[in-house]
Amino acid sequence: MSTFDEGFVVTDVGLALQSKQLANGEALKFSRAAYGAGMQPDGTDLRTVTAMVDEKLELEIVKSSVVGNGTVDITVMVDNTNVEAPGFPLTEVAMYAMDGDTEILYAYAYFGDRHGWVPSATDARKIRNTMHFDIVIGRTTQVEVKLSSDWSAFATTEDFEAHKDSENAHPALPHFGSAITNPQDIAGIYCGSEDSKLHMANLSDVREVVLGDTRDMVQSYNSDKKRIDHLERLVGNVYLANEMANIYLDGYDGMIIEPFDDIAEEVDRTVAQVTSVVSGDDSIDVESAEGLIIGAHYQLTDGEKIEEVQVKGINTSGKVQRVILYDNVVNQYTDGRAKLYRSSVAIYNGRAYGGGNTRTDEWSPNETFSGSNTAKDLSATLSFDNSSSFELSGAEMENGQIILDTATIGIALVSEGGGSGTWVRVDGEGDDIE
Repeated sequence: MSTFDEGFVVTDVGLALQSKQLANGEALKFSRAAYGAGMQPDGTDLRTVTAMVDEKLELEIVKSSVVGNGTVDITVMVDNTNVEAPGFPLTEVAMYAMDGDTEILYAYAYFGDRHGWVPSATDARKIRNTMHFDIVIGRTTQVEVKLSSDWSAFATTEDFEAHKDSENAHPALPHFGSAITNPQDIAGIYCGSEDSKLHMANLSDVREVVLGDTRDMVQSYNSDKKRIDHLERLVGNVYLANEMANIYLDGYDGMIIEPFDDIAEEVDRTVAQVTSVVSGDDSIDVESAEGLIIGAHYQLTDGEKIEEVQVKGINTSGKVQRVILYDNVVNQYTDGRAKLYRSSVAIYNGRAYGGGNTRTDEWSPNETFSGSNTAKDLSATLSFDNSSSFELSGAEMENGQIILDTATIGIALVSEGGGSGTWVRVDGEGDDIE
């Protein structure tokens, strides 16, 4: 999804409502938020926007808190359960407030071409999480929000952590003594029952309820093996479901055995041509994302610089195929030469070879000589690997030197009959070659 680097802009109607509520001593009442896929004309002043261009998904408010520095932290729930295929580009976000009985666009954020992507309900990536929006409220200290009844009992991660660290989180429950350090001292376990109270249960009863068997059967090999087989089937089904969705939780980096039977078919040799990559960014644009695996590691290189990257997600919008990474790109790569490699080995002639690193430099065009009306430039691309890698036109290699196939040419000022002289081309002997 998109990032809120530039944040929300309070609209003109939002500022007017802010001043009105402050003057009347009334609270700002936020009603809801929304994601959209609309595009604003170039040069649009976001303060003048009064409505979203293309609203796609309503976001329900689950919590709010006045920060104290003129902003309010509003928590919304993002759920793509009702998003239709194929999803939509997240280009705009809106926060709405109530002006009496009228809902207005209070604050607006716009991403344009820097948008992310909201997947559909049928996509393998399910979204059900919270987002925090920092909204400017000025000198207003009274804020009200319209909470959805579906999320009235919702607890955020911050709520849970505060509850967990509280010294009196459950005052109605009994307080227990110090921890038991010797397992043999455990006589029973407190368990809940239908009367909503804790009761002591002996270990045999707990074992039978949890494992579904008696102590004697638990100790038998066959019973243990059945349970292990069942757990293996459950884990296998989870991995199979993820693989069908093209998601590999372990990065798909286990050992691969390649027998080289006729052709090498076990090693993943996917290569993706990179069309855009910027050092410090967490995304890469490619010509085609076909064959790329979410969670897998790849080698990003242009033949000189190289680094390992891991795919976090793949977003597709029109011709744009964007690969989202877990970490930012470190190196800066030459335009048009960078690629993503799943494997760093070259496979041919029934063998696997390690990757090489051929260095190439360029001679920038340099003026080699000039006359009154003459200018000549020289440019070439050289590989420093060995002399056999040179590709020369009109020349040859001899004793590590480039020997041109043309006569030596120079420029000389020639004076005939005591005149002022003229610039002419001469050969290695100084003879005029005009």
